Amino acid sequence: MRKQKPINTWGGVLAVLVLTLLVLALTGCGIGRAGDKEKISKTATTYLRALAAGDTAKACAQLTRRARGERCETASKQRLASLEPKAFKDAADGSLEIEVHGKTATAGLPEPDGARFVLVKVAGDWRIDSGYTLGLATSATLPATPVGKQVSWALAQLNGGDVTLTEADVNARFSPRFLAVVMPAHSIVAMLAQAAEQRGPFTFAGFAYPPTATQAVALIETRAGERGSLRIKVDGGKPPRIAGLEVDEAPPTIDASGRYSGRFDIGGRKLFLHCAGSGSPAVVFQGGLTTDWVEVQSQVAPFTRACSYDPANGLWGRSDPAPTPRTARNVVADLHALLAAAKVPGPYVFAGHSDGGLFVQLYASKHPNQVAGLVLIDAVSTDYYARRSALLKKLLPPAAWKAAMRQLLARAPALVDPEQIDMETSLAQTRAALAVAPLRPMPLFVLTRGRVDQPDTDPRINSADERLWQMLQNGLAALVPHSRHVIARRSGHDIQHEQPGLVVKAIRDVVEAVRHPGTWKTPS
Repeated sequence: MRKQKPINTWGGVLAVLVLTLLVLALTGCGIGRAGDKEKISKTATTYLRALAAGDTAKACAQLTRRARGERCETASKQRLASLEPKAFKDAADGSLEIEVHGKTATAGLPEPDGARFVLVKVAGDWRIDSGYTLGLATSATLPATPVGKQVSWALAQLNGGDVTLTEADVNARFSPRFLAVVMPAHSIVAMLAQAAEQRGPFTFAGFAYPPTATQAVALIETRAGERGSLRIKVDGGKPPRIAGLEVDEAPPTIDASGRYSGRFDIGGRKLFLHCAGSGSPAVVFQGGLTTDWVEVQSQVAPFTRACSYDPANGLWGRSDPAPTPRTARNVVADLHALLAAAKVPGPYVFAGHSDGGLFVQLYASKHPNQVAGLVLIDAVSTDYYARRSALLKKLLPPAAWKAAMRQLLARAPALVDPEQIDMETSLAQTRAALAVAPLRPMPLFVLTRGRVDQPDTDPRINSADERLWQMLQNGLAALVPHSRHVIARRSGHDIQHEQPGLVVKAIRDVVEAVRHPGTWKTPS
């Protein structure tokens, strides 16, 4: 389930259209520790010297996952064809002007004039995220469609058009529902003005993927080469109004080529699938979008086929919408139809995160002959809601308990959470299916978070919640004999982002166990 929620941006945290936070994060300055500056200098000079020597593999190793994309070495060679190697060597030999801003930093180069890198801290190391040699192509054009016109308008506001922008203008352009649920007109005016003043101008540089009639993810960059995205969704009214707007980080590039990649018809709707690599069993990721799995998928593809997809109604995804609310049964039916339509060879190892972990349990119960193994990544247990309800009933007064249960069971508005998964029904469906058809013996690897992301203000609830979650994770590990259960000590809920290597290792172990059953030994 993917919601419009606080998300990591180029330099900080940004909720839907909370451009104020973006501006503060990007414009704040500070002095970093000597260790950080030394690491930044080493990364930048290593990158420049590698380019000067034509060593694109070494150059690409200095970049973030997003900056690398999927064809980094090929793209780097293309860029090198139009640049002088001496320029890289001269830049590497000169002194860098380094400023550290928490987990982001800039490194100004001695030449060419005004050139610099933007770096981010990744697991203690510094990697180049954007800047010199990494700017996006600027030859793209905006389509003369309703969504293209709204992208053009939003870009104009970010470039200073907000000087004359009024609340009446915003009210006329945005859907009333967006203004009521996401952000009122006066806040939009103020934030666009601040963003334009602090970070403009922005340059339109194309789209992350072809825009549809109602949605576009436009790529934008600042003069300094910082990259981001402007995401627009319009409704079906006359005239079409903005029903979704985000300024976010630039999504990873997804190469949709290949026999098992693209949009496949599942019976009146099309879902987007992205597969890379080859071999059996095929690993299929469930939970979030294809872009959420790029780092893990790119590390799994060298040893077997790895597939991710955009679910129906996924926020900023490439798949067609479906009627809502939806349940686990709907999700499983879609995925089953998609793998069949794309003719992806089985058997499959499913890697499911959060709600996706619940859905793959249902898939394995309904289609046991297709599923050879499971990796559950801080997955939801079928007993979670019932057990948490009982827990809160013991800890809270009756009125507070009723309020907590309403909040637990309520779905966020469709503008915030377009997937609209009915979790209560989904849990019941999966629970019933497993009662009739339990998981057959197979390699099962359970990964559980080691820390709390967003603790409750009440320490009693925090402690009890975590004890319950860990107990339920133990229950998941008990679904089949000889499973493996590992705690991701340095991760919160999103283990695939915080400790991707741990997820890749779990998947590799399960894949190897499917290929060579004798390798699956559960530690005593």
